[in-house]
This record gives sequence, structure tokens and C-alpha cells, in this order.
Amino acid sequence: MSSDEDDYMSDKFLASLSSNVGLPKRKQDQRQHEMFKKKIKSVLPKKAETEAAAREAGLKNAISEDNKGFKMLQKMGYKPGSGLGIRNTGIIEPINVIVKTNNSGVGAKSSIRIKKEKNRQIKEEEAKKLEAEFRKAIQEKSRLKSLFTFFRKAQTACEHLDTNEDLMEPIVDFYWPIKIKEKEDDEEQVKDEADSTDEEEEENVITEENLLKLTEYLRSRHFYCIYCASKADDLEDLDSFCPGNSVEGHNTDY
Repeated sequence: MSSDEDDYMSDKFLASLSSNVGLPKRKQDQRQHEMFKKKIKSVLPKKAETEAAAREAGLKNAISEDNKGFKMLQKMGYKPGSGLGIRNTGIIEPINVIVKTNNSGVGAKSSIRIKKEKNRQIKEEEAKKLEAEFRKAIQEKSRLKSLFTFFRKAQTACEHLDTNEDLMEPIVDFYWPIKIKEKEDDEEQVKDEADSTDEEEEENVITEENLLKLTEYLRSRHFYCIYCASKADDLEDLDSFCPGNSVEGHNTDY
């Protein structure tokens, strides 16, 4: 071997070899290489598209009569175009193939759907509960307003009718409106006493039971109905046009 020739295992020989293979080292060559790769990728179909096309083609083609599974079905009485089973009542079309294309676990989609459905049901139940509570509050407010209005009307009517018969004070305290005696020396004290008395009256006096007692008294003694706003000559006359001692059946705006 000539001493001028390089050994093929020498570093010089390997360096010259490596410079001729592999990726291009110049930036211009690298850009051209990347552009070539992108061009190839744009021309070639994607893997998912290729698999989808092959799967679709396979599903469109019926199983040949040479297929072992098809032969087994024929031995069990299957005829092409009919349903599966002894009475041919089973499915005719094959089960649809659903391909999983993401990295989530098996059943993740169904569990998410169930969770969303559960959250939706909870929100609907909460909305219905809030609506029911709101309606109940509105009805209670309307009931209290009606009770307060009829109670005041009954007290005023009772005081007027009793005083016409020369009664100086009510038979029962709450039959007449409560009056606060004014004190000239301390107006603030009078106001505070009036406010506290009104609150106590609303809590303890203005009740449906007391309203029923008051209206019964007006009907039996004075033959008067606050719901009809009419006075009769006697009970028989009152019963002839009054539906009864309750707001039901009366034409009232309250």
C-alpha cells in the first residue's frame, strides 16, 4: 500500500465520507429540503384519510361466499338480504364502525356526556326549585296583603256599626282599629309606641282566625258582609244574596 493513500479507517477518510451524506449543512440547501418535504406531504394523502377510504371501501363490499364466516351463517339458515337469527328478525345492515381518533380512554366520551346530562338535570331541578319558591313567596305576599286589607275593612265597618248602636267600646279589643293616645310632651315617644303597637298587632292580631271571628260578628249582629260590602235586614235576607263568610264566590278585586 502506498504511504500517500489514506487508510479507509482513518479519521480523514471518515470526515470526507460524512460530508457527502445526511442532511444538507448549508441553510439554503436545508430550506430547499424542507420545501421538498412539505411538497411531498401535500401531494401524498394523509394516513387517516387513507385508512378511512380503505375502511369505507371494505364496508361497501359484501362478504364473499368463500368467506368462512359467511359459510357458517349459511349453514345456520342465513340467506343474503334477510335478517340474522332463526326467524330472520335480526339486523340486516352491519353494525356501524366508530373509529377512535383521540388519545382519551375507552368510554371517556360517554362518561363526559353522562356528566353533562347530569349537570343539566341538576341545573333544571335547581331552576324549578327556585321558581317554586318564588311563586310560593308571591302567593304568600298576596295572601298577607289580602288578609290585611279585609281585616282593616272589617275593623272600620265594625266600629262604625257599633257606634251607631251607641256602643262606646268594642266587645273584643281587636274588633275596632287600635288607637294611640297622643302625648303632647314627647312626640318621638308617641311615634315609637305607635310603631311598636302596629308591629305587635300585625304579628298577633291580624290572623285568619281573628278575621273569621270578626266577620262572623258582623254577620250575626249587624247582618253585614265585608266581601259583599252590603248590609241586610236580617240573616235570611243576607243569605239570599251573600255566597258565605269567605272571599270565595265574591266578586272582589282584592
